[in-house]
Amino acid sequence: MIKRGMDLDGMNDATRSTPEYDWGGSPAVAASTGIQTGGDPLQTVPIPIIAYIGDAIYELYARLQSVKTTAWRMKDIHRSAVGLVKADSQAEFLRRLDPMLSEKEKEVVRRGRNAKSGQIPRGVSASSYRHSTALETLIGYLYLCGNRERLDELFTYLGSVDE
Repeated sequence: MIKRGMDLDGMNDATRSTPEYDWGGSPAVAASTGIQTGGDPLQTVPIPIIAYIGDAIYELYARLQSVKTTAWRMKDIHRSAVGLVKADSQAEFLRRLDPMLSEKEKEVVRRGRNAKSGQIPRGVSASSYRHSTALETLIGYLYLCGNRERLDELFTYLGSVDE
């Protein structure tokens, strides 16, 4: 039986020797999409696509974080995940991460924030939406660069601040 605080493999943080999150194999991404991982995706992948990929990775993080920190009732898990992925929360997370970012990461954030995006959803300020897109761009960039250690570091920091 899996208890709260344990992952699906029955291990908790004290017994785990692998990174907290396993983001999958980049070769499969490259083979199935034609998007090459590693190198500098800013040179080969449009910013909106990097943000789109980052959105998916961030959604996975939010769901894993919600399962980890919420009583195991689907309604509560869903509410927690939705709270983490809304634009205002992402904009706040980006603000908290800013002091930790390298100059290159800040450039990625700037490009993501300034990228032309589609329609801004109702109920969200333009500023929050742009900053949430910037966070997603940073996450997508780190994922496509194959920098899983940095993703783990940023997500671990967000998880510790969020709790």
